[in-house]
Amino acid sequence: MKLKHLLLLAILALNIFNIQAENSQKDSHEDEIEFTNISIQEGLSESVVLASCQDKLGHMWFATQDGVNRYNGYDFIIYRNEPADSTTIADNISKTIFRDSKDRMWFGTSKGLSLYDLGTDIFRNYPSFDEGVTGIAELDEGKALMVASGGRLRLFNTEKGRWEDDKAVYLKESLGANILIRHEGSIFVGTLHQGLLCYDIATGELTRISQVASSRPIQCMFAADGHLWVGTEGDGLFRMSLKTKDT
Repeated sequence: MKLKHLLLLAILALNIFNIQAENSQKDSHEDEIEFTNISIQEGLSESVVLASCQDKLGHMWFATQDGVNRYNGYDFIIYRNEPADSTTIADNISKTIFRDSKDRMWFGTSKGLSLYDLGTDIFRNYPSFDEGVTGIAELDEGKALMVASGGRLRLFNTEKGRWEDDKAVYLKESLGANILIRHEGSIFVGTLHQGLLCYDIATGELTRISQVASSRPIQCMFAADGHLWVGTEGDGLFRMSLKTKDT
C-alpha cells in the first residue's frame, strides 16, 4: 500500500509540474510582442517615416518626404502635391501630423499647414512662407494652434483659417523651435540647439527647462505616466518628471 501511495504521489506531482510548465509557457508567449514590418513592398511611398498619427476612423497616417500615406490595415492611399490642383496637400514633404480636439487632421509640410477634409477627401492649405511647419500643438481647443514654423512659434486661428502673427508667441527664427507637445496647461517646445522650453498657456511665459541640457536637436517627445520622454539627435534620451521637472 505504501508503494502504491508513493506512486500516486509521484504521478500527481508530475502532472502538477507539467501544468505549471504549460502555464509558464503560455504566460511567456502572452508577454511577447510581435512586430510586422510595413515597407515600400507593402505600398508605403517611402522607407523613411517622419511622423505618424491615427485618425478617428482608426486609419494610420504616415508622413514621408514623398507624400502622406493613409493606411487602413490592408492598403495604402498616398496623397501627393499636384501643382495644378489647389485641393492637394501643400507639399510632398511632411514633417508632422496632428489630430486636434475636433478630430481634424493637420499636416505640417515644407510649405505650410494642410488641413485634411475627410468628407470631401481634399486638403485646405495655409502657406507659411518660411522653411515649413515642423511642430503643431493645440493652444486653445478648437480655436487656435501653436505652430513651430521656420524655427519660430506662431499662432494659427483655426476658426478663421489664418495666421495671426500679431499674436505670435515668438517670431525670432533664432529660437529654433522644432517640435511641440501639450500637457495640461503647458506646451513643451523641443528646439534645434537650445534644449527644451516650456510655454505656460495661462501666463504666456516661455521658460527654459535646464534639467534637459542638450545642445543637440530634439527630434521627438512623448508624455506618459507622469513623465516626458525627450529624444535628441546624438545626445541620448531624457526622461523628465512632469511634476517636478527632474530628470
